[in-house]
Amino acid sequence: MSPGPATSGTTHGAGAAVVREVAWDHPAAVALRAGMGAEIDPRYADQAHRLGPALSPDPAEMVLTLVAFDGEVPVACGSLRHLPEPVDVAGVAAPLEVKKLFVATTHRRLGLASRMLTEVTAAATRRGAGALVLHTGTRQPEAVALYEAAGWAVIPVYGEYAVIADVSLCFGRVVGPGG
Repeated sequence: MSPGPATSGTTHGAGAAVVREVAWDHPAAVALRAGMGAEIDPRYADQAHRLGPALSPDPAEMVLTLVAFDGEVPVACGSLRHLPEPVDVAGVAAPLEVKKLFVATTHRRLGLASRMLTEVTAAATRRGAGALVLHTGTRQPEAVALYEAAGWAVIPVYGEYAVIADVSLCFGRVVGPGG
């Protein structure tokens, strides 16, 4: 699948970044997720035997993948996963989970992480989601800071992350009317 139509384009310090919807297995998305793994996996090397099954999403559950391009270079990504069972967030069912939000090291500190989180959230809202959830790890303080600054609240660990609760942080946010 070629990159879909641009969902938006804005100039940030590193140049114009255009966000496009792509397939989960699109080479740009795969490459960015590999970069994410190369950066994050060493932080959890002592837990690798436990993390694989809990952190490997089923491609069939992925309903949206967005990639930001600076020219032809993929620089950020974020996806939505349809949850097997909705998670309660402040009394609102969250049917979708934000997954694999990542910005290449060359394009950090330019607002792309916040922008990708906003883009993925907007896409979820267009799909009818009233709330969203996400998972991150206790060894990712930069991710925690992003989610807290964006108004996400810590929620109980849910779903498959229960088996790795000691290294997990889950967040939720009401995104529909009133969210």
